[in-house]
Amino acid sequence: MRLVSVFVLLAACSARTASDVASSRDALGSGSLVIAVVYAGGGNTGATFDRDYVVVVNRSPSPVSLANVSLQYASATGGSALGATDATRTLLPTVALASGAAILVGGAAGASGPSLGASDVVDATPLALSTAGGRLALVSGTESLGCNGDSIPCDAAAAARVIDRVGWGSATWFEGSAAAAVTNDSALVRASRGCTDTDSNADDFEVATPVVRRQSSALEICAVEASDGGVDAGLPDAALVRSEPTIETIQGNAHRSPRDGTVVDHVRGVVTAVGDRRFAMASIAGDGAPSAIWVETPTRVAVGVGSLVEVRATVRERRPDCASCNAASDAFANLTVTTLVASSVVHLGALLLPEPVTIGAGGQAIPNRHGPFASPLDIESRVALDPSQSLDFLERFEGVRVRLHVPRTAGATHGIGGSARELAVVADESLVVRNPRGTVLAPLAGEFGQRLVLVDGMGPSLPMIDAGDSFASDVVGVVDYERGRYVVRVTEWSSAVRRPLATEPAWDVPDAIAFASLNAHNFSTTTPASRVAALAQSIVDDLRSPDVLALEEIQDDDGVTDDGVTSASTTLKRMVDAIVAAGGPRYEAADVAPLDGQDGGQPGANIRPALLVRADGDVRVRRRGEPSATTEARVLSGGSGVYLETSPARIGAADSAFLDGRKPLVVELGSEEGRIFVVVVHLRSRLGDAPRFGRFQPATRSSESVRHAEVDAIASFVRAVRARDVTASIVVMGDFNDESDSAALAPLRDAGLVDAMADVPPDARATYVFDGVGEGLDGIFVSPGLGERILRADVVHAHAEFAYGASDHDPVRVAFTRAHPPHSARGCSVDRRRDPAAGGVATLVGIGVAAWASRRARRRKNALRRASRRCP
Repeated sequence: MRLVSVFVLLAACSARTASDVASSRDALGSGSLVIAVVYAGGGNTGATFDRDYVVVVNRSPSPVSLANVSLQYASATGGSALGATDATRTLLPTVALASGAAILVGGAAGASGPSLGASDVVDATPLALSTAGGRLALVSGTESLGCNGDSIPCDAAAAARVIDRVGWGSATWFEGSAAAAVTNDSALVRASRGCTDTDSNADDFEVATPVVRRQSSALEICAVEASDGGVDAGLPDAALVRSEPTIETIQGNAHRSPRDGTVVDHVRGVVTAVGDRRFAMASIAGDGAPSAIWVETPTRVAVGVGSLVEVRATVRERRPDCASCNAASDAFANLTVTTLVASSVVHLGALLLPEPVTIGAGGQAIPNRHGPFASPLDIESRVALDPSQSLDFLERFEGVRVRLHVPRTAGATHGIGGSARELAVVADESLVVRNPRGTVLAPLAGEFGQRLVLVDGMGPSLPMIDAGDSFASDVVGVVDYERGRYVVRVTEWSSAVRRPLATEPAWDVPDAIAFASLNAHNFSTTTPASRVAALAQSIVDDLRSPDVLALEEIQDDDGVTDDGVTSASTTLKRMVDAIVAAGGPRYEAADVAPLDGQDGGQPGANIRPALLVRADGDVRVRRRGEPSATTEARVLSGGSGVYLETSPARIGAADSAFLDGRKPLVVELGSEEGRIFVVVVHLRSRLGDAPRFGRFQPATRSSESVRHAEVDAIASFVRAVRARDVTASIVVMGDFNDESDSAALAPLRDAGLVDAMADVPPDARATYVFDGVGEGLDGIFVSPGLGERILRADVVHAHAEFAYGASDHDPVRVAFTRAHPPHSARGCSVDRRRDPAAGGVATLVGIGVAAWASRRARRRKNALRRASRRCP
């Protein structure tokens, strides 16, 4: 009779007999407890960790007690017996080690290497292992083994005490053949996650990157293939009886389960991935398409990958990222994930994992379209899946273990909270277009784009790699859904292949006047010093210390602390000082503090746009009046021309379009160039839009209408200036959260402004990479007079494509001819070097490139001619 409670987890099926357990243990090989990892370089120069360690694992299907068990060591050669002294013998704790569990035994420490962290076993006289060779045994009993297998032979009684032994390098005692010697940054690692034991150390161990497993680590349950097709030899036949309902019948053939809300019992499957209070379980039916399901548990349970389990649960359609949403909710656009909310989980034994299904290149092709749809549709309302459409295809693989064949990245690795990371990759390269830097260009509306997001947390951490890098071999994981897109929760990957990817600084145009914009990504006084220095160095080296620099996402002086502080003077000073420390000029900062909690962004941070102007240049901030969060920018005119009543000021201070949004900053500048009105924008983000891979197709972009209204307000200001002086110099720049040719930005074009970035080739236009797609969200619009003076426009590729970028956006920069170029011994100093972009040297992707190059060369030629006329 099986014990059932609110939540049940048994280490093995209670119906098993002692002979059953014995037979399964015998089937695993010579021992239930084995030495799985030996790391001997701890604390040495170049060490991976600061101390030696040994990992012992339980390969058997049942718990094994460590009481009266010790680890005993002797040097590779010599006359000492194993465990002859306290320093060569470590006693293990009196604990029951679960099936698939490990215990970490700390060894001697040294002066070098990162900390190993807490060990499960701490010995006052720890083992000091040698990389060149050694003899190590797991022994029954706490007294010295009394032999070493060489100069002191082991008699039958001593041999009977040996549970497992390892000899490496120059060792004279080992199983079969000795394992290889190790180095300070490598370890002996037993194959198959510690499961392989052929009684040959050379065959069972490989020299590899040190693996750390503790008692708190996820279980790695060992299964052995038997004659009946892959079942643990000791598993009762009754455990393999096909359950009803099966995972297949629970999943059904639609996005929502036909059993949603019902209680199911005796649902059996093999665990393929384990998270915190959640695991994936694959069907054991094996007579059709692969099927699997996600299981939620009220607490983290001691099941491991390879566990055969039986579940009693309620079937629920969960909407990720919306705990209060149910399957019938029309208020949330994420697709549901069919989930078993478990009240009972029983561990029946262990099975070999199903082979992962290859999807994308080299396997089952993922359709590249969501539709087409004759009209807007809630795809969850359809009665049956259509596998010819990408979203339905991926729904069929919900919870399934899949393989991606040597994927290449479509964006850089990003942190997503805590230590978790995500990384977008391409499933089928033949169906995407990349630019020469490796960034994937945006697919057409309704296209899947072959992008899948890898998420770690159920296996090894993802590597920190850049856009266009690749993996050296296949990636294995389990399909899931979160944050409005399908993801693969990675459980296996080997190594990554990084390619050289250099930053692309702005083109050097001497004696020009340069305007640039950079989203500083929640910059504040609490930003880590390393990122502050990296941002400042990029401003100096990549942006070439522009005359005028717009900044977005500047937080108040205490960052996200929500205490009513709104000033950013200290934050901006930190940026200015960092630029000076990086070898750049000192800047003068201008901003207007928002009302507390009314401009969006991280709660308490009061983000706002700001402007930096070089203090050593001939452009100056014209300050007038008292800046106020509630005072609207007002344009006046008089004998000296058009001017701002208050400078700096804000646009849309009371406009409902900017409700809980960033109000644009407007600053009047003055110099020999005349007055220049600069507007710094950070328009509404797309976070409120329906997800591209969501239930409503085609996906709606509700934020676009908000951005359009915001741009309307900015365009009204532009028209007010131009109504008083049609020749006025106006620059509108920043993070538009939209492409420059979008409908949302049309009011700027209608107001007479021109896109200063129009001559940047389409394949170089991306400033932001979202879920693996490059988008040109940052830009600069200028009045027609300034448009005629453009010498060079650049997207400065320095951050967005890099895992360690100092921002998540790339900056943009435009260089203009000066209205009154300075005289010098060199005469007219406009840069006459050949522009590679105009010369056709660069590799360009997309249509219209020839026309772009011709227009670019013609504009440059005219600008040079105008500049020459002004030369003395």
